[in-house]
Amino acid sequence: MSFPVQDGRSVVCRAAVVLLPAALYFSVVADLPHVLLLTVAAFGVAIAGRGGWPISDRTVIYSVVAALIMTAFGNYLVPMKPERFGFMAFFMRPALLVPFFLYMAALASGFRRKELAVGFAAGSALFAFGVGGDVRIDHLATERWPGIDFDLPGFCWFYGVTAGISVLGAVFGSRSMERAPWSRRSILLVLPALVLAGGLTYGGFRAYRAHETVLRSWENALLRLGVRQLYRGAERRRMQLGGSPRLNTPFPPYLRAMGNQVALRAVGEAPPGYLRCRAFSSYKSGGWDTAGESRRDMVESEMVGEGIAAAQLYKLSRLERAAKQWLFIPGEKLSGSDICYPGGAVSFELMADQVSITPEGRIEPENMVRDAGYTFYADSDAPETSYPLPETPGPEFTAIPERLKPTLRNLSLQLGLQKLPDDRSRFDRAVDFFNDNFQYSLDWRGTEHGEEPLRVFLLEERRGHCELFASALAMLLRDCGIPTRYVSGVVCFERHPSGRYYIARFRNAHAWVEAYDRERKQWVMLDATPASVTAAPAPAEGWRDRFDSEIDYWKLLWQQLLSDLRRGRVAAAIIGFAVMVWQVAAALVLHPVIGPLLGLAAIWLLVRWWSRRPQPVRQLSPERRKVQRQFFALCRKLRREHILTGASEPTAAELMALLREHPALPPERRRELLDWLSGYLRLRYGVANQVGQCEEIPAVEKKLIKTD
Repeated sequence: MSFPVQDGRSVVCRAAVVLLPAALYFSVVADLPHVLLLTVAAFGVAIAGRGGWPISDRTVIYSVVAALIMTAFGNYLVPMKPERFGFMAFFMRPALLVPFFLYMAALASGFRRKELAVGFAAGSALFAFGVGGDVRIDHLATERWPGIDFDLPGFCWFYGVTAGISVLGAVFGSRSMERAPWSRRSILLVLPALVLAGGLTYGGFRAYRAHETVLRSWENALLRLGVRQLYRGAERRRMQLGGSPRLNTPFPPYLRAMGNQVALRAVGEAPPGYLRCRAFSSYKSGGWDTAGESRRDMVESEMVGEGIAAAQLYKLSRLERAAKQWLFIPGEKLSGSDICYPGGAVSFELMADQVSITPEGRIEPENMVRDAGYTFYADSDAPETSYPLPETPGPEFTAIPERLKPTLRNLSLQLGLQKLPDDRSRFDRAVDFFNDNFQYSLDWRGTEHGEEPLRVFLLEERRGHCELFASALAMLLRDCGIPTRYVSGVVCFERHPSGRYYIARFRNAHAWVEAYDRERKQWVMLDATPASVTAAPAPAEGWRDRFDSEIDYWKLLWQQLLSDLRRGRVAAAIIGFAVMVWQVAAALVLHPVIGPLLGLAAIWLLVRWWSRRPQPVRQLSPERRKVQRQFFALCRKLRREHILTGASEPTAAELMALLREHPALPPERRRELLDWLSGYLRLRYGVANQVGQCEEIPAVEKKLIKTD
C-alpha cells in the first residue's frame, strides 16, 4: 500500500520544532545528554534524503530497529541514575521508554507525511514531559551538563518554556501544507485551549504544593504496596547468597529446587575458589547476627576509565592492579548487590556511586551497575584465602553462649586441643575430627524452640549441612581462646567445558570459618565440611548437559559485551560482538544435529532462489544489450527526478504512455524522451513506433540521454 509523500523538508522541520524542546527537557532532567544528541542525529538522517522514505514494511521495521539500537546502546553506555525519578523509575522505566519514543518520532519524520510526523512527535513530546515533569522537584542539578543548577522557580520556567514551544509547534505544525490563513474561528478555538491548558497545569501544581504532605503519604503508600508486590514476585524467581544463618530451622526446600541455577561466573586463568560474601562474629540463640556490621567505612577509590561510564578502582589493602584477576558476572537468578570475592584480594574494580566496607569485610556498593560486573585483583590465585583484618581481634571473636560452654569444654578435653603446642595443630585436629566423625546431609530436621542446635548436632545427630559444620568448628576453637568468625559465600571450582571461565551454582553456596593464628599473627581459612561437597563436579556427559553448557557460554559472551558497553569500552564491545557472532555461528554449523539441518535449509533456499530468479535473455546481441542497459539507466534517472515513481520496472510502451500524460514535463523534454524510446523499441525489438505518434525516428546515437 502506498501513501502520498509531501515533497520538501518542511515536514521534518515541523516535527523537530515539536520534539527537540521535549528532548532537551528530558535530557536535562534525566542528566542524559546523549538523548538530545541522538535525537538531533536522527533528524539529520531523516532530512538527508530529498524525497523521503516510502512507507513499507521494510522501512518501518528498519526505523524501529534503529530506534531500539540507539536506545539500548545509549542506556548501556550512559546509564541513568535511578534517583533522578525516584520509585517511578522502577515502574515507568523512563531511561528506556522516553528515548525510544523520541528517536522513533525523529526517524518517522523521514517519511515526510505531515500527519504521521507531527502527530508522532506531539505524542512523544507529551510522554516525555509527563514522565519527566515531576512537580516534587525543588532543586535540579546535573553532573553531565556543565553549569546547569536550577532551583524551583528556575525549573518551573524551564519546564514551561520548553513545553510551551512544543505545544505551539504542534499547533502550527498541524496546519495544512498550503498555509491556509488563520480564520477567526480557529483563533477563538486555539487561544482559549492554550490558556486553559496552562491554567490547569499551574492550578494542579499549586494544588499539589498546598496539599503536598497528604498527597505524598498516599503516593508513598501506593508505591510501597507496589514495590512490596514486585519484590515478592522477584523473590520467588531469584535468590540471594550470604544470608544470616538460622541453625534451628530445616534446610529450605527452594534452595534445592534452584541448586543447578548459575549464581556467578568468573573469568580468569585459575579457579577463584572460596568467595566470601558476609562474615559474622556474634552467635546466639542458634544463629549468627550482624552485630559486627553496624560500622561501615568508605573505601578509597580512583577513576580507571574515561568518559561518563568509567569504572573505579577500589582499595582493600592497596590501590593497584595485581597480577591475578577475575571478572565476576552475577547470574540472572542472583538477587541483591552483595559482592562475593576471594579473601586475598588487594583491590577491585566496579561501577558504583560509592562503596563501603564493614570491619568483617562485607563490601556494600551503592547503586552498583550489575551488568558491568566487577573485577578483583590478587597477588596469588590460591583458592583458600581469608580476609586479613582486623589485625588485632577483639573479645567478640571469642564469645561463647553460656549454655553451650559445657558441651564445648567436654569435647575440647576429649580431643586434647588445649595440650597441643600451637594453633596450627589445633586447627588440623579439629577439622579432622569433623571429617572423620560427621556426615554431610541436607536433611537437617531443625530443633525445637529453646533447644540449642549446635549441642544436638555435636552430641546427637552428627549429620547436617555446611552451616552446622562451620558454626560448630568456630565455637570449638573459641573454647581454646582462638578468635574465629563464621563466613558465608560460594565456592567456585567448576570449570566450564569451553575452558574459558568458571561457574558457581546456587548449590555451591557454602559456609566456612576464618580463624586467627595467634603464633603467626594472621587469619587463616578453615573448612570442616567434607571435601566431596566442595570438589569440582565431573564433566557433563549427557546431551542435555552439553546443550545447557553451550547456552551458558553464549550467555557469558553476551554479558561480557554488556559489561564492556557499561564500562565505556566501545572498541572492546565491537570486537566482543564480532567474536560472539562468529563463535555462535561456528557452534551452530559444527553441531552434529543443528549443522546438517542448517545446511539443508541453506540448500533449499538456494534452489528456491535459483528457480525464481529472472532468466537472462540469451539471444540478445551485444548492440541490443547495450541499448537495454541504457534504458535501465534512463529509468533510474527519471526516478531521481521524481518523474517516475514506484519500485516496479515499466516497459518502454508503459513509460511512453506515462511521459505523454505527465503534466510537469516541458514539451521539448517530452518529445526528446519519446523519440529516444521509439528508437529504443526499433533497435531492441525491431519494431518502429508501436505506441508513439512521431513522424520520423531519429538515429539512436544522436538522441541517447546522458544518465551519468
